[in-house]
Amino acid sequence: MSTEVAVSQNYLSGTSHEIVIPRSVQFWLILIFEIPSIACSLFVLYHLVFDRQLRRALHNHVFIILLFINLITKMLLEFVYACGVSEEFGADFVAYADYFAYHGDLLLPFVYAASLPELHQKIKKLVPCWRRRTHNVTPEAWPMQH
Repeated sequence: MSTEVAVSQNYLSGTSHEIVIPRSVQFWLILIFEIPSIACSLFVLYHLVFDRQLRRALHNHVFIILLFINLITKMLLEFVYACGVSEEFGADFVAYADYFAYHGDLLLPFVYAASLPELHQKIKKLVPCWRRRTHNVTPEAWPMQH
């Protein structure tokens, strides 16, 4: 009970152990990292959609969908906030969307590399534990006992 009171007093008094980053630094960090991220996503999406050979490859469909979903959520929410809607609107959704978009984008290159057939075969040859061991089933001759 006393720890709850101490925690609530620290919260109310503002003595948190979190680092507070000034708004100007937050703005420049977002500007530096978000704009190239969106530009690269648009570039990859453009090539995947308009290049017929890339678009027909089955393993690229997942990436087209993921890029599209990540771009739409980021751009739609930024547009809504720019129109004057409070940032509290959809705050839970933003937190989950950012979390899944970040981790999805983080794993995207590995999933893409594993989905390429020629690279998949090379990895199978390099990593022996991926090989499926074949168990030969042969008849055994058992002597008859009387």
